[in-house]
Amino acid sequence: MNRPLLGAVLVSWLASACASPSDADGNAAGGRTLASLPGDVEHRDRIDFGGAVELLGWDVEPKSSAPPGSTVRVRLYLRSTKRLSPGWRLFVDLRDPHAADAVGEARGGKSSPSDWAPGTLYLEEREITVPEDVTARTLSLVAGFTRDPVQVVGAEIEGLSSLRLPVLSGLSDGSERAILATLPTGVRPGDKRNAKSPRRKGDDRRPGADRSPRPALSALRRALPQNMAPAAQEKP
Repeated sequence: MNRPLLGAVLVSWLASACASPSDADGNAAGGRTLASLPGDVEHRDRIDFGGAVELLGWDVEPKSSAPPGSTVRVRLYLRSTKRLSPGWRLFVDLRDPHAADAVGEARGGKSSPSDWAPGTLYLEEREITVPEDVTARTLSLVAGFTRDPVQVVGAEIEGLSSLRLPVLSGLSDGSERAILATLPTGVRPGDKRNAKSPRRKGDDRRPGADRSPRPALSALRRALPQNMAPAAQEKP
């Protein structure tokens, strides 16, 4: 081996040996990639989504509460294990365990799991704002993968709407959503401090106010003695 070639090989080897772990991280077409799972990840349970994506760990801030008006931040460490067809997306929601619809949906993240390369570790970060008028005592933080409806000539193909990757391992809510955390809101039963009910004109909302209907003037006239009844005005 000639000396110039040997020198180039040594320089390349030294650069790779001295590189920090962050140097191995980067950004790919499918989002931010990592060389390995960070050592300070709080939750390190493995959740398998349909044999195509593995959730290796996640962090949640704040860790133990989600009061009204607060922001919940989530970091997910996901490894692709199988190429997905087009149209799949990651969702992260806050849900009331006793309601059908999500209380809050995540913001952030523009990458598509359909672009992920098998064997690559991805970091996905999301934020969710807890509504001011939330009434649930606890909220479930859930995550999963869903596929948008397929459109052909303006018509949705039956059976391909709202598909989700099945949760094959890990805690699930029974609807192919992995449960990542259960967060108390601090809301007490019957607490209506955030209720927004319309106030009608002339309606007295003070505690103890009399809301009984007022008697009509004609009823008062019939109840009064004849000599006390208001005199009718004579027409000219």
